[in-house]
Amino acid sequence: MNVLEKFSDVKVAPDSRISDEDRRFCRAHQTAYTTAREELSELRHVWTDIETHQKDILRPVARESYEYEQYISLQGVSPDKIRNKIEALPDILISRIISYFNAKYHVSIDPDPVRSVLLPQAPQYSWSKEQTRQYHEAMEQLLLSYEDILEQIFIQLGGRTFIEKAVDELKEKCHAAAWNTYHNTAQYEVKNDTIRFTSYACKFDDWLGRPKWSLNDGMKNILRGAAHFETGSLEYYPSCISTLLGWDDKTTPLFEFSCDKLKQLRMFKNHRVDLKFTSKAYANQFAAEYLGLIA
Repeated sequence: MNVLEKFSDVKVAPDSRISDEDRRFCRAHQTAYTTAREELSELRHVWTDIETHQKDILRPVARESYEYEQYISLQGVSPDKIRNKIEALPDILISRIISYFNAKYHVSIDPDPVRSVLLPQAPQYSWSKEQTRQYHEAMEQLLLSYEDILEQIFIQLGGRTFIEKAVDELKEKCHAAAWNTYHNTAQYEVKNDTIRFTSYACKFDDWLGRPKWSLNDGMKNILRGAAHFETGSLEYYPSCISTLLGWDDKTTPLFEFSCDKLKQLRMFKNHRVDLKFTSKAYANQFAAEYLGLIA
C-alpha cells in the first residue's frame, strides 16, 4: 500500500472535532441510552412472562380479562408501554445531545433533519399492519451512536466551528431586527457615531407618573450583537448591557457604557433607540458587520 492509499484510508472520527468535556457528555449519554435499551428489553421479556404466568393460573376461573392483571398491575407498566419507551430512546439521545450543543455554543442546530436521517420512518398509514410491524421491527433493531448524531450536526455547521455558526446566527438575528423583510428596507440609519433604530425599537409607559422603559426583543438581539462586537465573546456581557437585556422595566431612558467601542444607549418616547459608539468608525463597522449595509 502506497502513501496515498494509506492517506485515503484515514478517517477522522466525528468526536475528534469536539472538546474533551463535550466528549464526556456524549459518551455518558451514549452509555445511559444503550444501558436503558438493554435493561428495558430485559424488563419487557420478564413482564411478558409474568403476564403469561398469571393468565395460565387464572384462566380456568377468571370471568373477565382484567382479572388476569389484578395481582400484578402497576400503573404505566405493560409490555407495550415498555416497548414504546424503548422506541423513544433514540429520539431522547438525539434531543439531549443537540440541546447540549445548542445551549453551550449558543447555536440552533435543528433536530428534525437529524431525526429524518437517523430514525426509521413512522408508518404512513396507521391502519397498515405490515407497515406498523416493519416500523417496530426497525426500531427494535436500531442501535444509535452519538457519533452518527455528531456527523449530522457537523453537516448543519457546514464546515464552520460551533463558535463561527453562533456568530453567524447572532448577526442574522441583528440583521432581521434592523430590516423590514417585507419591503427589504433598513429600519436604521447611521449618523456620525450613532446608529438610530427607527421602527418600534423600545416601549414607553407612564402609568400613574411612573415611567417604564424597555427594549423590544429585536433590539435586545442587536444589543447582544453589540456586546459581541465589544468583547468578542458570546458568553460575557458588560454589566451595563446585561442590565438592559433583563426583563424588568427601566425607569430611565439613558444608559452610559464603560466600554471601548460602545458609549451610550438612549430610548425615546416615539419608540426610537439611539446606540452611540465611541467613534464614527466603530458605528460604521458595526452596521456593516452586524446589520447589513444600506444600498
